[in-house]
Amino acid sequence: MKKVAVTITYFRILLTCVLAALPTLSPIFLCVYSMCGLSNILTCLIIKTFKIEDGEEIKLDCYADLMFTLIILVKLLLELVQIMPQWCFVMIIVVGILKTLSGLFAMARFHRFQPLRTMLNRLTSIMLFIFPYLIVAFDVEIACGMLFLVAVIASFEELLCIVTLKEYNPDVRSIFCK
Repeated sequence: MKKVAVTITYFRILLTCVLAALPTLSPIFLCVYSMCGLSNILTCLIIKTFKIEDGEEIKLDCYADLMFTLIILVKLLLELVQIMPQWCFVMIIVVGILKTLSGLFAMARFHRFQPLRTMLNRLTSIMLFIFPYLIVAFDVEIACGMLFLVAVIASFEELLCIVTLKEYNPDVRSIFCK
């Protein structure tokens, strides 16, 4: 199964390279983007199901995730910087500050810089993934509003969790479930 995971990851890397050449938010872009997302989910399921916890498979998957994230960020930012409302830039800074504070507090208290896997952080990840679809389906301002509402609340919750946790637990579900 390790070979299957590696093959899927290489496929995702190839698809990511294709994404870099496609017009942002075009139908073909969204199709390839979806295939990247599905291949990532499939790889994660294989890794968790077969308990592949270390080795080249994990490193390759991390590199594929990083490559995908960077290309999507650059492509979306280049597209959105022209049409995104100014308040979105303020919200990006707010979320960045909250995430940085969480990381610094976690480093100071627990000697870890790893973000918590709260339910709201997971929802934010899902919202980030579906963000290109939201932009196409709704107005960019509505899509940004939905994303930033969840992201700000999740970032604030993560900071509260870090400050109030007695011991480090990256799998805390929420501020109410410590």
